[in-house]
Amino acid sequence: MTHEESGRKLPSGRTFIRFWTAQTVSQLGDEVFIVALPLIVYATTRSAGAMSIAFGMTMVPHIALGILGGALADRFDQRRLLATLSAAATAALLVLAAMLHFGAAGPVTLAVSALLLACLLAALLPGYESCIPRIVPAERLVSANSRLEVSRIVCAVVGPGLAGLLVTLGPGVGAIVFDAASFLVAGLLLLSLPPLAPRAAPRRPATTRNLLREIGEGIGLAFRTRSIRLGMLLSTTTNVCVGALHIVAIFQLRDRFDVPAPTVGLIMTGTAIFSLVVAALPRLQRRLGYPGTLAIGLLLSMVACLLMAKPAHISWVIGALALETCGATVFNVGWRAMRQQVAGAEAIGRISGVSRGVAFLGAAVGGWLGGAVAASAGLSLYLYPGAAVIAGLVALALLRLPGYLARDLAT
Repeated sequence: MTHEESGRKLPSGRTFIRFWTAQTVSQLGDEVFIVALPLIVYATTRSAGAMSIAFGMTMVPHIALGILGGALADRFDQRRLLATLSAAATAALLVLAAMLHFGAAGPVTLAVSALLLACLLAALLPGYESCIPRIVPAERLVSANSRLEVSRIVCAVVGPGLAGLLVTLGPGVGAIVFDAASFLVAGLLLLSLPPLAPRAAPRRPATTRNLLREIGEGIGLAFRTRSIRLGMLLSTTTNVCVGALHIVAIFQLRDRFDVPAPTVGLIMTGTAIFSLVVAALPRLQRRLGYPGTLAIGLLLSMVACLLMAKPAHISWVIGALALETCGATVFNVGWRAMRQQVAGAEAIGRISGVSRGVAFLGAAVGGWLGGAVAASAGLSLYLYPGAAVIAGLVALALLRLPGYLARDLAT
């Protein structure tokens, strides 16, 4: 898979395979950590509020640091940047594992550790995304993102069950060490990549002032581009509406239905399997385009809200988790490919950082709001209005996005 752009030959398919492998290894560790963290917090506090706070702490850094990571990725060698951040994450996780082993990790320590790791991930994720349009041509962005999403789903299938098993073997040390090892392996694979296509535009001197200027340019470009602005509205608002769904589902499975931690992992694994429908996304994309694909993802999330609002049986919880996972998968592949095509290789790091930042802000607000409302007034008061809001977002995606996207791609 090679192509020409501005007279330069981009890396071959082998480069994409190595990049794909590195990101997949890192994602597997993340999936273990994402499920292990609330289980560790629950074992320590037995509190849904503490679980929601820990979840929200993992979202906050993406709000500010995502755009910084995107600007660094647009300017510097992505391979070395990602490898350096992966090494730092490895070190942070090993320190947390040591504290867990010696019984020195309380709720505050866990929240701070989650915050530190989230800071590193906030810079890592835009860096990974900025590599994709430098490796594959525009007409294959959906296919490349679909493959990356399929591997992410496979990790989501394997990771929760593995997390549940590792947590039962000790105070969470095994899960944390596993995530640390995944960052280490991913970093080594990234260093083995050949140089990627450089920026076509002349670079300003690498000073703090110029970096801040580029960050400002990225923020301005994201909010001036109508299709990107609408995409951010769709993703961020949806995250507010469903941000607490997974955390509350885990709490209900453990507290209301008395499901053991390994079984929680298996349930999360089983629901993730349904989202492998993403393998059909390239064909779906050709038929429906970006607006239709995003609308389908939103519809699935809306139905998940309605199911989870009053789960009379454990099957309702499982069904809601499956639908929300499928909806997020469908939406994310279309949204990422769309913004990569609109932004291009020159600005995708910063556009990705801004998009992820506001989306994670929505997830943090949703996590805290959902936890607070669920504890005080019941989950239905949070999810029923959320479903109504998402229905309005579906209408926006179908009615407004086609025109915005056509104009942005034309200019």
